[in-house]
Amino acid sequence: MPLNAPTRTKILEYCDMHLARDKKWFNDQFDFIPDTALRDRLGLEFYSVRYLYKLGEALAVTEERTHAHAKFQITQYASIYEAVIVDLLWNKYATHPAVVEIDTHSTFRKVATLPGTVKLTTAGGEKIHWCVEKKEKTSIMSIKFDDKVDASVAIGFINKVLGEEIKEFYKLRNAMHIDTAVKRQVKYELSQAKLAYRRMRPFIAGVKGFLAKGKLPSNASPQHQSMKETAPQPIISSG
Repeated sequence: MPLNAPTRTKILEYCDMHLARDKKWFNDQFDFIPDTALRDRLGLEFYSVRYLYKLGEALAVTEERTHAHAKFQITQYASIYEAVIVDLLWNKYATHPAVVEIDTHSTFRKVATLPGTVKLTTAGGEKIHWCVEKKEKTSIMSIKFDDKVDASVAIGFINKVLGEEIKEFYKLRNAMHIDTAVKRQVKYELSQAKLAYRRMRPFIAGVKGFLAKGKLPSNASPQHQSMKETAPQPIISSG
């Protein structure tokens, strides 16, 4: 059964103390996303992960109890980064050479056979056939996240150093599968979750700055990392 009402109120008040007074603040961070449904979902996920962090802080969780808090936060932040990157690549920059390069793959279709008297094989014994090469679309889900980040850096809306850090957040996200976590000996730490959060500011700043002026602003580097959720307006304007 739940805790008594006064205790619940006290915990929730603590969680809300340092979060934005208006939950719209979280949606506004992604005001560069034209898709309203996606923008609202990103805002909700951002609020959720910040709420859970404050809940863990309120309860002063330690040791094993930090595992769940850190794992959820890292997974959420990595998913937010991924959703924004994918939306920009395929809805804003779909025709950019960096996207076209990762958006297609080569396939080979057999068009003829060699005469029966001719036998060609590789050094390993595989038969050689006459084929034609075709370019086909690659499923977005099949494209490696590292390649998506590299394309974003090539286009220019993500700082290169920040891009490498985002790749690491995503690798931790993929370790949410228990067998993967065991093989890689992954341990989730609150410090990792905090870093993923702090990098959200330069990430958003870079996207908004690039969309507005075609180049990364100075605050798109990893050194610019604090976010003030109590601000009544988005911390970075889209203009």
